[in-house]
Amino acid sequence: MFGVSTNSFIRNLDWAKRGIFSFSNTPLAILTSLGVATFGISLALALVAFVAKLFFPAVAPQGLTTLLILTLVFGSLNLLAIGVVGEYIGKIMLEVKARPRLIRSEIIRSGKSTNLQFGSLIKK
Repeated sequence: MFGVSTNSFIRNLDWAKRGIFSFSNTPLAILTSLGVATFGISLALALVAFVAKLFFPAVAPQGLTTLLILTLVFGSLNLLAIGVVGEYIGKIMLEVKARPRLIRSEIIRSGKSTNLQFGSLIKK
């Protein structure tokens, strides 16, 4: 109906990525939440392995399990730290952009109300 798009699928994904990362800090918040969740899971697994070692020493896994849990704990801590630093950088980015907190639909000057058009917001 409107013709054929000149963008490929990859180009459309690039536009989507630009839109998501340019105007939203949600991916950074997701990264932080994922770090908290994996850290909680790794601590729970460490607790389960410790309790199994205390009460069922013959059945509890040995050696490799400790290394895997330690790797998961430190990996999740790294993910959490990167998420927190990323959120700080995201807040700095929002401040540096200096975008208005809201866009007015009208402006009052000299007692007269004037409706703003999109074109009038662009400085010439």
